[in-house]
Amino acid sequence: MNQKFYEKDWFLWATLIFFAPVGIFLLWKNKKFNKNMTIILTAIFGIWFIIALANGGKTKEPQETAVANAQETKQVEAPIKREEPKKEVQQEEKNVEYDLVSTKKGQGYNSFYIVVQNIDKDSLKSIIKEFKSKYPQKALASGFQIGFFLSDNKSDATNQDFTTSKAMYHENYNNGLSELYIKDTDETIEVK
Repeated sequence: MNQKFYEKDWFLWATLIFFAPVGIFLLWKNKKFNKNMTIILTAIFGIWFIIALANGGKTKEPQETAVANAQETKQVEAPIKREEPKKEVQQEEKNVEYDLVSTKKGQGYNSFYIVVQNIDKDSLKSIIKEFKSKYPQKALASGFQIGFFLSDNKSDATNQDFTTSKAMYHENYNNGLSELYIKDTDETIEVK
């Protein structure tokens, strides 16, 4: 006698695992197991299906991800202070290392507080270029600013104090102003 595909064992198990209601129906229709085993399998795969529906097919998030998501929703209310790993911006001959210490959203601006090893125009321009590509103009923001701090005043960057920064980049989306100010040399450079 030639079995139909829905009467085969492999199909029964596949439907029990991937779509339990059909699998449970086939379990009772095909009568492959005794009644007690059929009841047990119905209960197991029925509960499994209900749990899958309740989760919406999502897997459980690790606690760190849930905490990060909760922090991001609070971002509008308060600044988020977090340490991010050091990043490198490729330049023609050298790598520029920096450490993004803190970010802040407020009053229409996105603010970034970065610790660098030295204040070098080309290095700062490379970092600014990376941030401009990473954070394009946002509809609700009127610009962004970056404070550059040397490693000896990293605590000022953590405390989000632009007044002690060694250099400051400011970009205003409304008037197109885009300039880098270096305090030690009192130099303002237009950055495009």
